Amino acid sequence: MSFFERYVNSKFYMYTDIFFKILLLNFYMILTIIIGFFIFGLPLAISSGAITLSMVLKKTSTEVTNTYFTLLKKTYIKVIIKGLIYQLILMVLGFNAVFFYTGLEPFSYYYFIGFLISIWLLAFTMIAFYHGMILSLIYRVHWFSILKHSYILTFGFGLRSMFMMMIGLVYVLIVIWIPIISLLLGLSGTLLLATWILDKPYQTIDNLKTDLLECIETYLQ
Repeated sequence: MSFFERYVNSKFYMYTDIFFKILLLNFYMILTIIIGFFIFGLPLAISSGAITLSMVLKKTSTEVTNTYFTLLKKTYIKVIIKGLIYQLILMVLGFNAVFFYTGLEPFSYYYFIGFLISIWLLAFTMIAFYHGMILSLIYRVHWFSILKHSYILTFGFGLRSMFMMMIGLVYVLIVIWIPIISLLLGLSGTLLLATWILDKPYQTIDNLKTDLLECIETYLQ
């Protein structure tokens, strides 16, 4: 076997290939968010990006460009409306967090507790947002049902949700300290953490796992 063949078949090549696919996915997600004026682009980037990344990690031969834009084209109607609802909730919670933060001088336990609760609900809703975008791809149900079950998944797998909050905070601080990471891996890196930490429900709940696989096959046919 030649050196080239050994290299192509090595784990180093596989990990390098996955890394560059994650970089490419990050670029597509940023492009989607910019073209969608953030409000419309963010839910599309999360839903299509999450499924594409999961497929790349499970099957390294997955072609990122075709997979991502096929999902984008076939799912945008299902995702945008529900995504706007989550973003509205996040805006309200963000406003609350700012309101209570500005009331901390002079120090007040009322504003301090309100600030902590607002931040916790904000992080909790971000995780529910991720679950909601995945559920929106799988099921054709009313937005309220998606909202309810996304929070149920977040609460039901509470330890994973709390772990994601802590790891996510560290990741955000690293991105702030090293801005180049936000351009290269900011969004896809966040999805990588979410896939690693939060995807357990989709593997342990048989019906959910089956429905997810069936919906992916349908979209990519």
